[in-house]
Amino acid sequence: MLKRCLIVVPVLLIMVSAASLAQQVDIQKHPGYVDLDDIRIPDAAEEITDIDLGPALLALARLGGDEDDEDFGKGLAGLLSIRVKSFEVDTEDTDEIRRVMKKIDKKLNDENWTPLIRSRSRYELTNVSMKIEGDKVVGFFLMSMDSDDSVSFVNIIGGDLDLESIKNFGLGISDSALDSLEKSLDKF
Repeated sequence: MLKRCLIVVPVLLIMVSAASLAQQVDIQKHPGYVDLDDIRIPDAAEEITDIDLGPALLALARLGGDEDDEDFGKGLAGLLSIRVKSFEVDTEDTDEIRRVMKKIDKKLNDENWTPLIRSRSRYELTNVSMKIEGDKVVGFFLMSMDSDDSVSFVNIIGGDLDLESIKNFGLGISDSALDSLEKSLDKF
């Protein structure tokens, strides 16, 4: 019984501290936040990546991270939220997705996000932007539609983001929005 208490108490303390951190940070009011809730993943989409790591989960990941993995620790330092939506769209859904992308692009412009990469052709679109507050990068956003109708949205929020750490964080997932992010960052 005592052994169980010695295990359960620290776990509960970690969960309570992570939950209190989540309550202190209202991600939706953060200047690096981009609302991805309006992006509807089509029912027919076969390949989907949908990740939503908020402050509480990232705090738990930092606490449980491997002390020997410096890239992991650097990648998580300062992160408040990671939101990824990546999926395939059918031809009939591309017009709706393009409208959503245009709406997001206008919002980014209106909120003075700094464009890093803008590439547009008839069948492809890529927009990579960052939000700077003072001398700190507090938001990073990528949206991309490929010619094979793969769509990716990535919003990373933090207090002072390091682009090299973002590039090295969790990019081992092949054919994902995070790989698109890595390729975009490699252009610098």
